[in-house]
Amino acid sequence: MSDNATASAPSQQAETIPTPNPPLRWRAVSALSRFYPLKSGCAKFALNSKMRALVGPYDGFIWSRGPFGVRILAPSNDYVGRVVYFSGDLDPKITWQCRRLVRPGDTVLDIGANVGLVTMILSRLVGPAGAVHAFEPNPNLHRLLDQTLPANGATNVTLHRCALGEAPGELTLTVPRGNTGGASLVTNRLPADRVEYTTTVPVKRLPDALGSVAPIRFVKIDVEGFEGEVLRGAADLFRESPPDAILFEVNRYDGRAGDHPAFAALIDHGYRFFAIPRTFVRVRPRVMSLDEQIDPLGCDALAVSAQAVRDIAKRIGASGTPHA
Repeated sequence: MSDNATASAPSQQAETIPTPNPPLRWRAVSALSRFYPLKSGCAKFALNSKMRALVGPYDGFIWSRGPFGVRILAPSNDYVGRVVYFSGDLDPKITWQCRRLVRPGDTVLDIGANVGLVTMILSRLVGPAGAVHAFEPNPNLHRLLDQTLPANGATNVTLHRCALGEAPGELTLTVPRGNTGGASLVTNRLPADRVEYTTTVPVKRLPDALGSVAPIRFVKIDVEGFEGEVLRGAADLFRESPPDAILFEVNRYDGRAGDHPAFAALIDHGYRFFAIPRTFVRVRPRVMSLDEQIDPLGCDALAVSAQAVRDIAKRIGASGTPHA
């Protein structure tokens, strides 16, 4: 277990955030809209101008219900909370991957937990015999997570209140207006007019923060451009005991896949890769070449360890098996 300064259960003295019922119109629309059926487009559906005009303004905190009936607490005007409230999920492709890869009793990591949607999904999937380690450095989200975890009975979740990187220390986290999920440790990633606030956060290497745990089955990473640093900092752990599957996002990158820092770090540990293309109806992972160009609009990638590649390719119904 990591030190108590950065990994802890909810504090008994934690502030309770008031959550009055949203306006009736919000609740009525959500009761129908949250069954949005497609695998992509949740954000466009929930945030479009017609939806905003239909439900009207509301500024407060809301409980949004996601897959498996999980509940997350978030500001009503924040990207993640609002999308889940009106769509029932944030990115169904990610939920689809989690369902197929995570099993009861697994140990899994959620790096970049934000308000805890994927953390709670993983908590349900691993069950009481499993363990979820969630990493979130933003102190303004800790008070939300301190209510979300007990509200879901998530006693199998350990919240690590730190960022992960290549070296221990402190870094500045820049948080964009209206989207805490877009927060980044990358310098100058956001234009000044989009920044809501900055905060200094502790940074640890994954092996130091995690300590001794069971073999890791699955890792989800969403750290807005800091993936390479996270993975390089995890090199010692991955060399000794590579996780079976690592799901990560690549965006704001225009170049060859193999040259991206996240891919480069994982190649050294023998990982093979699947792309998770955008889709509206059926998720169809495909083998990803290191020579292919990354879509500048972004893509989701699944890195799979050599010993698990055949099993996972079958689980996700991938077209083909990647070679070393």
